[in-house]
Amino acid sequence: DGGTHVANTEEVGQIRIVDYKSKGAINKRLVIELEP
Repeated sequence: DGGTHVANTEEVGQIRIVDYKSKGAINKRLVIELEP
């Protein structure tokens, strides 16, 4: 649970945050898109 995991953030490259939702006092949900 918790989404995709990578060993190093360099594997992902550039991202763009397209949505943000508060799921409580601590938990937040980010929806991202990978940049080409």
